[in-house]
Amino acid sequence: MVGDALTDVDAAMQAGCQPILVLTGRGREQLANAQAQGRGGFEVAENLLDAADIVLERMHDRVVGRV
Repeated sequence: MVGDALTDVDAAMQAGCQPILVLTGRGREQLANAQAQGRGGFEVAENLLDAADIVLERMHDRVVGRV
């Protein structure tokens, strides 16, 4: 799941998804908040295109049996 807020990250985790925080929109501010709170457990992408690349890489890894 991709989003620009920590609430998106929380929703993804509660749904059993792997969250990706994009730094566009509210993302940079939200990442700073997460770091200040010592939160982690999610990937960070510069923008939606980079997030899509992460998703496609994960899908590829599963197909070829790396994960």
